[in-house]
Amino acid sequence: MEMPTQVDQQLPEYARGKGEEVRPPYQAADLPIPMANIRLVVPMRDDKTNEVRDIIVRHLRGGEPIVEREHGVSTPKHTRYIEGLDIEIPWPEAQPEDYKAEESDTVRLTVEERTYVPSINPPFPESVIDELRDPFHRERSRHEQAFIDKKLKEDALEAWKKGRRLLTPRAEYLEQRAKANRESQPAEVSDNLLQLIRQEQLRTLGRRKLEANAS
Repeated sequence: MEMPTQVDQQLPEYARGKGEEVRPPYQAADLPIPMANIRLVVPMRDDKTNEVRDIIVRHLRGGEPIVEREHGVSTPKHTRYIEGLDIEIPWPEAQPEDYKAEESDTVRLTVEERTYVPSINPPFPESVIDELRDPFHRERSRHEQAFIDKKLKEDALEAWKKGRRLLTPRAEYLEQRAKANRESQPAEVSDNLLQLIRQEQLRTLGRRKLEANAS
């Protein structure tokens, strides 16, 4: 609202004063408006009369697109629509507040100034770390690089032992020879395998004919 609604309030006798400072019996005062009486009014064009008139919108919904507002603007980021009509209602144009630094304000350089400097700076004795942090704690997340390298080597050795098979020199030679023969010779289909394939195809074809006759 551009200006608040005012009403005339009657002053009681004790508030009017006495003598030359007597105040009038009525005084204008702002009348508060309940939030329940506030309505969203939007100008819309009537399709029948082609006239633009104000209508009261009772139901709204939020949706896309989501608009990134300028820093300091309190306007919501979502887009609002009239429920059921999907007509967009634009938000009022809002400008960010112009903040001015006063004498009592703390400037940014002072806020970002690093004033805390730890008293323990490297290099310092390694025992200090063990005193501040338990080296044997089960939830410890920081380890020395030497310890990490040691654990990586142990994991690699364990994986190698699991994948290793105990073979004699003769068994290893025969395995390599069989592998070379498989790679050098092309895959062949024996007569027995071909006969089995033909028999399976005939059975499948016969089954399909029976199903077709039955249907």
